Amino acid sequence: MKIIKKIPYNSISFKLITTILIMTIPLILLLIYSNTYASQVVRSQVASSYQNIMESYMNQLDRDLENTNMYIHNMIALDDNFLSIEQSRSDADYSMAKILFVNDLKQQLPLYSVIDAFWVYKISKQDLISVYNYRPAYTKQLDINSYFIDYLENNWSNESGTYKWQSHKIGEKYYIAYFIKRGDVYFGAWIDLNRLNSRIEISDLGPKSGSWFISSDGNIMANQWGLADNQIKEKISTIENLSFENSEDAVIIREKSVNSDTSLVSAIPNETILENIPLLQRMSWMLIVLSLFVIPVCLYIIRKIILIPIYRLVKAMKHIQNNNLNYRISEYKSADEYILMNKTFNRMLSQIEQLKIDVYEEKINKQHEELQHLKLQINPHFFLNSLNILYSLAKLKDYELIKELTLSLIKYFQFVFRNKSTFVSLKDEVGHTTNYLKIQELRYLNQFSYTIIVPTYLEDTRIPPLLILTFVENAVKHAVSLDEEIQINVEVKIIEKKDAPFLNINIVDTGVGFSEELLTKLNSHQTIVNEQGEHTGIWNIDRRLTLLYDGHAYLEFRNNQPSGAIVEVFIPLS
Repeated sequence: MKIIKKIPYNSISFKLITTILIMTIPLILLLIYSNTYASQVVRSQVASSYQNIMESYMNQLDRDLENTNMYIHNMIALDDNFLSIEQSRSDADYSMAKILFVNDLKQQLPLYSVIDAFWVYKISKQDLISVYNYRPAYTKQLDINSYFIDYLENNWSNESGTYKWQSHKIGEKYYIAYFIKRGDVYFGAWIDLNRLNSRIEISDLGPKSGSWFISSDGNIMANQWGLADNQIKEKISTIENLSFENSEDAVIIREKSVNSDTSLVSAIPNETILENIPLLQRMSWMLIVLSLFVIPVCLYIIRKIILIPIYRLVKAMKHIQNNNLNYRISEYKSADEYILMNKTFNRMLSQIEQLKIDVYEEKINKQHEELQHLKLQINPHFFLNSLNILYSLAKLKDYELIKELTLSLIKYFQFVFRNKSTFVSLKDEVGHTTNYLKIQELRYLNQFSYTIIVPTYLEDTRIPPLLILTFVENAVKHAVSLDEEIQINVEVKIIEKKDAPFLNINIVDTGVGFSEELLTKLNSHQTIVNEQGEHTGIWNIDRRLTLLYDGHAYLEFRNNQPSGAIVEVFIPLS
C-alpha cells in the first residue's frame, strides 16, 4: 500500500507512459488478430475502398459538370455580351460583343478545368468561337468543330429537358458535350474523355488494373488499358445495375454519372489484390516481436528528451513560488525547443527583476513629476500679480471687473487642480487658455490682443492638457511688453501630412521671436531648461507628445515675418 501511494498518478510521466501502453498494447493485439483475419477480408475491403474512391471521383466530376451547366445558363440569361452577340444588327457591334465575350470566357476558363473548351456558334453568321483549356492539334480542331456544327444543325434537340452531357464519337475518340440554344446562337462546352480518364490515378494498386469510361449502351469510350483479358472486357460491357461485383477473375466496379450518359468502370485482378498477403503476414509478426523491444527504448528516450527538461523547468518554478527570483536554469544539452524555453524563462526572470526595480523607480519619478507639474503651473508671480490687480480694482471700486477677474481665476485654478486626466477635450483646453488670457488682459491693459479660432466639429477632439496654454503663456511672458501692442493668434484645423490626417495647432505672436540659437535647439529637441526653469513647459510638452503618440506627434518652431514667433503642433488623428 505504501508503494502504491507513492505513484504520482497525476504526473506527466505516469500519464505519458500509461498513454503509450494503452495505445501500443491494443495495437499489438490488433496486429495478431488482423494477421489471421486479413486474407479472408482483404478482397472485400479493397472492393469497398475502391468503390468509395470511384464514388468520390464521379461525385466531383458531376459537381464540375453541374457547375459548368450553371455557368452556361447564367451567361445565356444574364451576360450582356452574349445578348449583344445574339441581337447585334451590325458587324461592328457583333465584333465588339464577340471580343468582350471571349475575354469573359478566358477569365472564367481556369475555374472550369474539367472542360477542354467553351464553344459558341452563331447560325446566321456561320461564325464559331472556341476558347480552349486544352487545345488539340489543328486538324483535330477542324474535325471537332465540323462534327459539332453538323450535329447542332441537324441532330441536336433538348425537348426532353434533361440537361445532360451527351457522348459523341469523333473519329476514333469519344467526347462528351453540352449545348444550349438561344435565338440562333448555340453555347456549350466539350470534354475529351481520353484526357479526362488519364487524370484518374486509381489504377495504382497494380500494373494490371485499369479504368474505363463506357457509354449507356456498354461501349468502351476511353481507357487506362491495363487488363489484357478479353473476357474481363466483355464482362465490363454487360454490367448494368450492380455497383461492383467480385467475379472469379477480378473485382469490377462501376459508378454512373448523374449529369452525363457515361459510367466509369475499374477492374482489379485478384492476383494483384492477394499477391502481397504472405509478405504482410511475415511483416506483421516481425512488427509484433520488434514492438516488445521498442516500447522500453521509446520510454527511455521520451524520459530523457521530454520528461527530464520538464522536471528542471518545474524545479525552477518552485523556486519562483518561494520568491527566489535569483534562480536560473543552467544550460545543458537538449532539444532546440527546450533550449529556447529555458533561455526565455531565464530572460523573463531577469525582466521581472528589472521590472520590479523600474516600477519602484517609476513611482518615485511620477511623484516627482506631479510635484514639478504643480510647481510649473502654480506660478507664484502669476498668483501675486492677480491679487495685486484685484486689490487695485477694489480701490477703484470697479466691481464688474473684480467679478470678471475672480471668475476667471476660479475657472483657471479649477482646471489646474481638478484635471488629472491624460487627455482633455479641445473645448476645455481652449476655455482654460481663454481664462488665462482674460486675466492677462487686465494686467497688461491695451498691450496685447488675441484671437482663438477652433471649428465646432473639432471641439470634442482629445489632446494632452495644458498643450495650448503652455505656448500661449510662453508668448505672453516673452513677447508682451509695455512698448507696443502685440497680437497672439491661435488657430486649430485638420491637415493632411504623409497621407494621414493630423490635428494642426498654430500659436502665432508678433513679438521679438526666437533667437537663432534657441530656435536650433528647439527644432533638434535638445534640453533647454535653464536653472531658473525657463522653457520647462516646452520640454514637458515635447516629452509628453513623444510618449503619448509613440513619436508620431511633433512640434515645429520658426520665426514669423516681419517679427514674432510661430509654434505648430501636429497630432495624428488616426
